[in-house]
Amino acid sequence: RTLACFSDTLDDAPQSMPAMLGAVMQMLQGNQEIIVVGERDHPQTQAYLEYLHQGHFMPNRVLMLADPSSHGELAQGNGVVAEIMANHRRQGEGEEAKDTKVAPRVYICENSTCGLPLSSLKELKARLPV
Repeated sequence: RTLACFSDTLDDAPQSMPAMLGAVMQMLQGNQEIIVVGERDHPQTQAYLEYLHQGHFMPNRVLMLADPSSHGELAQGNGVVAEIMANHRRQGEGEEAKDTKVAPRVYICENSTCGLPLSSLKELKARLPV
């Protein structure tokens, strides 16, 4: 309703209301959270982050690095991140994975729902082209 009330002003002088334009963009595009789960120094984690940082400007996108080897402050304040990190740790505890670390993964969450984990740069590029 608020946006509808200011629609004439937004059409005539959009530069006069940058915050409202940001709200319009967020309303139209929704929010997107990208969670990279992996050790900060792992080459695959670095490749994911490098690719995601070269993308185009998207003010509605939040990028998080959830490093399982850290103290987990991010997971303490965010239930979704906590669950994703718990699943990541469980994958590393299986019999077949005893001597190997779980490869980094990327989760893309939109409208309060996270998709299946992406486990390769090729999958990430297909899902989020720059």
